Amino acid sequence: MRALLCLLLLTGCVSVVPAGEPATARGITFARVVEPGTYGAVEVPMRKQDTTHWVVDQWRIDASEFTGIATATDDFGGPAIQVALGPEAAMKMAEVSGGMIGETMALIVDGEVVLAAMVNSVLFGQMVIQGDYTWDEVADLIEGMGGPRR
Repeated sequence: MRALLCLLLLTGCVSVVPAGEPATARGITFARVVEPGTYGAVEVPMRKQDTTHWVVDQWRIDASEFTGIATATDDFGGPAIQVALGPEAAMKMAEVSGGMIGETMALIVDGEVVLAAMVNSVLFGQMVIQGDYTWDEVADLIEGMGGPRR
């Protein structure tokens, strides 16, 4: 699955998800992907695939903290999601992603990993979530994150 994560300018409020409890409320949960059997890791299914990821260090950005969420297009003209967050979430994302450079971060929506991507630099501001999605899947993901159904 082609999956890219471009984060440009994030904003929003962040809360920690208790260990062992994948979040299913509206918003996005982020987590560090680890090897199976890692102490404290939780197994989370991968959307559209018959596989799972093991994650730790989950933190959540609630939908109420989004300053914008909309459909977008990726670098190849395919469907993508653009999310903008408030200042507190931007600071938390920068702090957490700065400590994860070279590691894999999972984005979890409705209890499923929708994207697992390598963190190549500190993430700020606005994010564009790109992957092997159809327009209907993008609409479903936006709704799962708390955005409007189109």
